[in-house]
Amino acid sequence: MQKKQHLTKELLYLGWLTFFCGLWSINETDFATLVFTNKIINSIIPYFCLMLVVPPFIMFFDSYLNIYGKVFKKIIIWAAIIQFISLTTLHALKIVEFRESLIIMQVMLIFAALYMVIGLFVQLAHRRITKHIEICAVGLSVFTVSCIVDIIHFYSATGDADRIGRYIFFIFIFILARDMITDANEIITKGNQVKQLEIFALTDSMTGLLNRNAFESHVDSNKNLEGVVAVVADANGLKQCNDTFGHEAGDEYITLVAEIFNEVYGKYGNCYRTGGDEFCCIIPANHSVNTDRLKQVFLTKIYTANMNGSYDYNIGVAIGDACYDSNKDEDFRALVKRADADMYENKRAAKSS
Repeated sequence: MQKKQHLTKELLYLGWLTFFCGLWSINETDFATLVFTNKIINSIIPYFCLMLVVPPFIMFFDSYLNIYGKVFKKIIIWAAIIQFISLTTLHALKIVEFRESLIIMQVMLIFAALYMVIGLFVQLAHRRITKHIEICAVGLSVFTVSCIVDIIHFYSATGDADRIGRYIFFIFIFILARDMITDANEIITKGNQVKQLEIFALTDSMTGLLNRNAFESHVDSNKNLEGVVAVVADANGLKQCNDTFGHEAGDEYITLVAEIFNEVYGKYGNCYRTGGDEFCCIIPANHSVNTDRLKQVFLTKIYTANMNGSYDYNIGVAIGDACYDSNKDEDFRALVKRADADMYENKRAAKSS
């Protein structure tokens, strides 16, 4: 979603944060004990999660709360990375066990939590009260109370020491995720609306082909012309059709020609309505086509439409094409101009016959 919709990376950071928290919690269940029989791996997973959860925690809340504490954020993240590498190396070399260095991991977690709390209070002090601030303020308050309750349980030995805290933290994460996904959906919806508007701006409403704006945009952006083929078509006698049978018949005439043109050439390239009765198809170099055969197919379909259709007017279309030649064409417009010349030659031949 982040790559395709150009979203912020908050959702990605939250995903990593919840992944490590979830892995830690799952590892302590009976299910994990039964499925993962390697006790050594089971014993080190919680320590890995404790160390690896710090960077996404910092990056998520830094972005979510708009803290942007560049210096402190980098210090904590790099300290967490160094901690992970150092403690893992010491454990692998059997110099210091993870459980003996647990206090270092806890201190790092405290620094990460303080970064969020201080950032939250700074935002409140500057009266920057947003929906994100409110969610974090309520979540942090409830989570703090649950931690106190868990500590009391731990020392009174009346139950699991962190059960309430886990449930509260789960609810907090769920609210954060729901808020993030809602924001992401709004961005995606707005993006889709913008794309739809772009489609409307570049599409001819009558024929459904791309319009002149899209054609000009393609002309300006297309730099590599080697192997490109331009096909142009012009409806004959449209003015006479309009004058004799009315503009509705003229619109029908244009739509019919556009449908046949797109049916024949649209599978090979983009088809444009470049003028009132003028059409163009740009066939990229990666499509090898027999232009003479396609021209015959197109003219045959026009002939068939005349024979089978009950139209008051006679459908006539002149068509021409040209393949880019660096010796003849300076640019894209020169290529289209050569295709136009071929089309007018076709039109003159049709009139003479």
